[in-house]
Amino acid sequence: MNVTRLSVDAALTEEELCRAADRFHLRESLPADKLASISRRLAAYCRPSCIYAREGEQLLAAVTLGDGPERMQRRMKAAGDLLGAWAVDCLCMDMLKKLYAAIERSIGRKGIFLKKVTFPQPGRDAENLREITDRLGAGISFSPAGMMIPAKSTVFTAQLTEKKSEEVAGSCSQCSRSCPFRDEGGEQR
Repeated sequence: MNVTRLSVDAALTEEELCRAADRFHLRESLPADKLASISRRLAAYCRPSCIYAREGEQLLAAVTLGDGPERMQRRMKAAGDLLGAWAVDCLCMDMLKKLYAAIERSIGRKGIFLKKVTFPQPGRDAENLREITDRLGAGISFSPAGMMIPAKSTVFTAQLTEKKSEEVAGSCSQCSRSCPFRDEGGEQR
């Protein structure tokens, strides 16, 4: 199996930070300068990693922001800044999305596209998750309860195709779940 490791800057741009602030209603709770400071510090704490491999018509992938976000949140909580720690959690979601996009761009340059994405669940698919992370050498471990360590990590598989599609099955536009982060058009906010 040929494993690809991508070097990705997960820091949010000013525009991405503004979109995150709107989507997570952070502007209502935090001054813009404090949110920008949290975002800059978070980027410095993160050690993003994207790893993937193709196996036939399937992609195995693991992304992580490293243990920095957890360390930052612990410090903020210890200082009584629960709102700041919550903002870190929200911003990490968008940083992980940047890592997914990096993988999608990388395979797209090879004329291969995602067809259907599946995210194994830590409690339900623990053995599958362990197998994928071990095979990729992702550096992600698991707690006794099966949760990924570092916590800001995701593992997914995807069916691959040579036909580019505007909508990837498994993405927000194809998901039937009701989610607080979706807008009326079906896209993740």
